[in-house]
Amino acid sequence: MNLYEAHILSEDKLNIDQDRLSFLINKAQKALEVKFNEMPFFDVASDLSDVDDLNKLAQKFKTGLTDIVHIGCGGSSLGAQALVQVAGYGCVGSDAKKPFNIHFLDNLDALSLSNLLDGLPPKTTGVVIISKSGTTLETVALASVYLDWSITHNGADYLSDSAVIITEPHKEKLNPIRQLAEKYDIPILDHHEGIGGRFSVLSNVGLFVAALFEIDLEQIKLGAKSVIDNPKYAAEGAAYSVYFDEKGHCENVLWAYMDQLKLFTAWYVQLWAESLGKDGKGITPISSIGPVDQHSQQQLFLDGPKNKYVTFITKDQSGQGNMLKPDIFMGDQFDYIAGRTIGDIVTAQQRATAATLADKGIPVRFITLKALDAATMGALLMHFMCETIAAADLLEVNAFDQPAVEQSKNLTRQYIAEL
Repeated sequence: MNLYEAHILSEDKLNIDQDRLSFLINKAQKALEVKFNEMPFFDVASDLSDVDDLNKLAQKFKTGLTDIVHIGCGGSSLGAQALVQVAGYGCVGSDAKKPFNIHFLDNLDALSLSNLLDGLPPKTTGVVIISKSGTTLETVALASVYLDWSITHNGADYLSDSAVIITEPHKEKLNPIRQLAEKYDIPILDHHEGIGGRFSVLSNVGLFVAALFEIDLEQIKLGAKSVIDNPKYAAEGAAYSVYFDEKGHCENVLWAYMDQLKLFTAWYVQLWAESLGKDGKGITPISSIGPVDQHSQQQLFLDGPKNKYVTFITKDQSGQGNMLKPDIFMGDQFDYIAGRTIGDIVTAQQRATAATLADKGIPVRFITLKALDAATMGALLMHFMCETIAAADLLEVNAFDQPAVEQSKNLTRQYIAEL
């Protein structure tokens, strides 16, 4: 299953040390081979045994609901948001066609939650709460307010049919969110204990939400498995990132030319930053969407510091979308687009932007999709997780922890006590 292709644009102009690059590619490939055999994450991502159960629970849960509130932070939310954009969530013109509204609460704000709850119909609103440990401060705070609101309007018994919680089993310390689920008889999906949040999108964390939108879970997993079976592009991507970082290109731009990949780029930023930024090392991720960011970030990329390495995710959109009629605008200024489609313009823009960057000596990688469907999204998610894991190995950092954030958590507790 070959769902996409990847290559470096104008590689001959970059004076690449092929011996060094080959060494990095071989090391990245070997690192992935080891991880494929060591980590349960890869087995879960390609295991089809849970697909039917997730689909059945999703269908039962959403029946009769007009609104679903999704509570989770970081990897407990971003992957799911990326997945459901395949079904049009968050894309202009698509949300109105959906059978229910979904509201992703992945950040704390003094007004956002209260404003949302004020406008929701309590009798037809359900909630999905996701936290691996059950102790994430933001998730606990949001869940506490939501559950109080729901119980106030509907009574506690309503929660057993209108809520689903994904969290790991109790350990030596009890899991607070699991305790809530047990108290109110809320269905529980076990979060895999061996998979961290930012790598959990192809487990029930992301797939349950995808099932709510009736996205084909089997195709997602088959797409992911295609990358495990042939991780060539992922290993090369990790090697190029580290190689160009060694040459001073320490900022990675992921530039997608489709609205349906906007939230995917946000997921990538967390995955890459939190996995690689350790021990004074790291490569800064930047998310961009085309063509709109040609009018914001492109000037910096072209004429600012030459420290970028840009990956374009593109698809041939020529001939797609609405056609521009020649008699709308007066004069001949726009004759060159008369009779063309919106897709024609986007396809030309993505090629032109990449060529302009490459002409400036900026390393550019093209990932070209044959389509954007469930299988391709599964492949993309697995590709970038593999690329991240391999890059961490090349940088000699642990991709699966985030030790530096503990101080801010401790200080937050202290400052709350001081209020």
